[in-house]
Amino acid sequence: MTVTGIAGSPIDLTTSWYAYPGGPAVDPAHTTIRITRAGTGAEVLPPTIVQEPSAGITFYRWIPPGRVGATYLATWTALIDGVPAVATETVEVRSAQPAGAHASVDDLPAPVPADAVDRLVRASRDVDAALLSAFYDPTAPDTLEVLRQATVAQVLGELADARSRGGFTIGKISVQAGPDRDRPARVGPLWQQAWTILQLAGLTGHGPQTR
Repeated sequence: MTVTGIAGSPIDLTTSWYAYPGGPAVDPAHTTIRITRAGTGAEVLPPTIVQEPSAGITFYRWIPPGRVGATYLATWTALIDGVPAVATETVEVRSAQPAGAHASVDDLPAPVPADAVDRLVRASRDVDAALLSAFYDPTAPDTLEVLRQATVAQVLGELADARSRGGFTIGKISVQAGPDRDRPARVGPLWQQAWTILQLAGLTGHGPQTR
């Protein structure tokens, strides 16, 4: 079983206990949960006693540390009629969105630039600036997804422009400049692809005017 969540935000973890595979639900005793980092085994939550379950279901609310995404393994242990029992679940945690950004670092394709957070915040401001006169619900899930996609496209447009102007460096990787024809087009504060995403979602209210 895999549970998903966002770094720094509560995630509800649950597991069910049965007398035997396919059998009736049972309430175990001495239930604990331990959470480790997948791959390294580093412990992020030591064995913690969990409140006794109801109708065979154990519940624990966990807040992943930090703001960076990672994969964790939650291991439950308990006694069923005096016999040790173990249950596990994978916890996929996505990076938290930086304050003022419509997307997270996890949304960017690799290799991710070292200043990705700053780029996401700037790109989100560009998207917001392009929609100053637009009418939309900023809390609607569909709108949030469009804003996320447009923000990512804006960051990618900035990186493509950097490549066309003279290259840039990501970590130890040096990206050299490409020909002028590779330079993306702009529509106001946005790169063409970011604008197109907003336009197709009906957020711009008018056709693009490139320059």
